[in-house]
Amino acid sequence: AQVASAGDDSAVVAQFRQRARQSYQQAFELGDRSPQTLLRLSELTENPEEAARILGYLNPDMIANFDPLLNRMVGLRLASGNLSSAEEIALAATQNRPGDIGGWLNLAAVYLRQNRLEEANAAAATARDIASDQGATQESLMSVFRFHAAAALMAGSPEGREEQRDFAQSLIDRLVSFEPAPTQVFIRGVLLDSLDDDEAAACYLRYLESEPKDPQHLEIILNFFTRNNVPGINSLDTSIRLTERLVQLRPDFLPYKTQLARRMMARGRPEDWEQASKLLSGSGEAATNSPAGRRTQAIVLWERSNVSSAVRLKSLTTAAELLAELQSENETSIDDQILLSNVYRELAELVPPEQDAQRHEELRQMALEALGRVSQSSRLNADQLLLLALGLIDLESWEQAEKTIQILSDRLQTENVPNPSPLALRISLWQRRGEAEVSERAEPMLMDFISQLDTSNARLNDLQRGRLYVQIASIWELIDRPQPAIEWYRKAANLNPTMLSSLIYALVRSQQKKSAIEVFQQAFQTKPSLELVYLLSEILITGRTTPEEFAAAEPLLQLAREKFPNDVTVIGSLANIRSCQPGQADAAIELYQEGLKLDRNQFVLLNNLATLYGEMPDKQEIAMSLIDQALKLAGEIPSFLNTKARILMNQGQLNEARQLLSSIVRRDTDPRFWWQLAEVEWKLFLQNQQTTHRDASLLAWQQAVSNGIETAILTPAEVDRLESLRAELEN
Repeated sequence: AQVASAGDDSAVVAQFRQRARQSYQQAFELGDRSPQTLLRLSELTENPEEAARILGYLNPDMIANFDPLLNRMVGLRLASGNLSSAEEIALAATQNRPGDIGGWLNLAAVYLRQNRLEEANAAAATARDIASDQGATQESLMSVFRFHAAAALMAGSPEGREEQRDFAQSLIDRLVSFEPAPTQVFIRGVLLDSLDDDEAAACYLRYLESEPKDPQHLEIILNFFTRNNVPGINSLDTSIRLTERLVQLRPDFLPYKTQLARRMMARGRPEDWEQASKLLSGSGEAATNSPAGRRTQAIVLWERSNVSSAVRLKSLTTAAELLAELQSENETSIDDQILLSNVYRELAELVPPEQDAQRHEELRQMALEALGRVSQSSRLNADQLLLLALGLIDLESWEQAEKTIQILSDRLQTENVPNPSPLALRISLWQRRGEAEVSERAEPMLMDFISQLDTSNARLNDLQRGRLYVQIASIWELIDRPQPAIEWYRKAANLNPTMLSSLIYALVRSQQKKSAIEVFQQAFQTKPSLELVYLLSEILITGRTTPEEFAAAEPLLQLAREKFPNDVTVIGSLANIRSCQPGQADAAIELYQEGLKLDRNQFVLLNNLATLYGEMPDKQEIAMSLIDQALKLAGEIPSFLNTKARILMNQGQLNEARQLLSSIVRRDTDPRFWWQLAEVEWKLFLQNQQTTHRDASLLAWQQAVSNGIETAILTPAEVDRLESLRAELEN
């Protein structure tokens, strides 16, 4: 199961866990009531109440005097929301064994869940004192450290979380001193990583300079850079280099090759896709003549989405053929069938009914048949049921969608997990079906769900509650109730800072951008991060930002520049903001040029710089050179082709621009592409007075408006051009 987990194969992990549970269940039924058997059986039982019932065969004294059982039973009581029982067990343990660290830490955990912070800190302090009295062994200190690290994520206030983090950090030097010198810097990185401290990156990079040969250590560091964007470090490139080293250390281990291929695909350069494909097709079990190889190749083709329509059509057709081969060999999994349905659905979009009605309907039917095979399985997990329902709604298979939603609802009830996903799916189904008064029908159901939360909230930690609140907020938005949605997003953000972006996006969507900037300012001053810089960029360049809103964000822009002076992605984000800010085009150009000095292969910066130069009559040749470089590096990305079309238009090459834009609007609904096509068609009309160009311009403009050109990301020069075209078309 651990090997399968390393390869991200959740189905195999579940299969091995199920086999293990069956073995322990058999031993239990044959009369084995030993502590270890009951402990393992309870750990493999997902339902907390059933797991607690299994441990109930042990008497309280045995639980209180056997550390693994004590931890498991307290954990189960916390999971089920029975906090008084958890406290009773933990207190009994401290009374029976007052010198045991585990009992005091369990009691501290219970107090923490009850938000009794002073008592939690007192119990943890007792554990620290005991650890010191015992000569400060590594194991005892590590137990205390782990408690404080976990508490730093759970404490009810920012001040409380910071206090717990300080307690944990105070133990790091002593813990590191137990390690041999060659691994001390690595262990320090691990401990800092567990506290979400960016200083872990510096430790890991210093450790890598020693050329470590331990794959487990490299995997831990790789996991860090996969999860984190660290100032001044290209995390994706670092992850690729680490995975390449793992492949060198274990060249026959398929999961490493698969991970390397996926990271190359994430970087997305044409040569990366080619390398990833070769890596997978030549990876033994993953060769194209094997089921695993065909499956992997299909996934590669599916994930490479940012390409021209012709390339995408060819890729999806090949992916469908590979998955069909798996099906003919009886090698398809449930996830394969879901992927096959997704492929057919997108192919149907690429072959619209007005182009080929028969083929369009055939593809939709094949997508539906693939989902039909998925629905026949009786072993679908909640995520698979969710994807199945979404696909059925999209394909307008209403009856089957309703059945799937009901199955998902029943499944979630048996798992005793509060989850409003079935309600969200029902609302989507009603809306797609065009039913009346959907919001009025849905709101009482949502309120009823919310009213039942009190009974389940005690079982959830802050992170789980935060995720649940985000789900509730998204449903409020789904039924067009923005204000209660914002309230629930705010509740989620108060519970866990990682939910902050959801609140900010909701404020922007409800035209409260200044409030979003205020929330951002508070978060950035607490803990500056790359993610927050990206977020600030996104909210300022999306829609129409007023001068007052830009002014409110100015101190944050300066602070971001100071905190991350040499980070290419931060420089690019700030340049994007300046490019959309009136009168700041020169500042944006300077930032783009600065970023390209740090990394000349930043094709997004090349494209954006070409966009600004494309607006300047004396910079047309430079603009064309820049966009050609970007296209060479990144491939035929539609937004880059759009930039090239704009430069062609500015150079007077209207027919070439029209041909290029016509090719990308067939594949992409971006309103900017349609607006620019409308502009080119209008210029052609003015040039030759052919009414076909005028009519085409009007149609393209209507499509641009329909697709949301009013809220698209535009530079001030583009806004002026947009308004000019609007005035001409309306006269």
